[in-house]
Amino acid sequence: MLPDPVYLAFAQGATLLRITAQGVPGTLMPAFARSAGGSLTDEQIEILVSGMRARWGGPVALDPGALPAYAAAPGGAGRGG
Repeated sequence: MLPDPVYLAFAQGATLLRITAQGVPGTLMPAFARSAGGSLTDEQIEILVSGMRARWGGPVALDPGALPAYAAAPGGAGRGG
């Protein structure tokens, strides 16, 4: 999920910091912050998240020409639209 440029474009910075620092319980995403049992300082986590955004994020992910067209038929009175 983290190397997904669309996710990185929409995820708030605070969310990425929290997920990286505290991990996600019940998933394979571990906690990296020392305060949560990991080995990284808060400053190191900020650098890591900044690097993820720089390497994996970018405006190309949100380029309308890069996204597939929405193919649903137009709605009508009988279809709720």
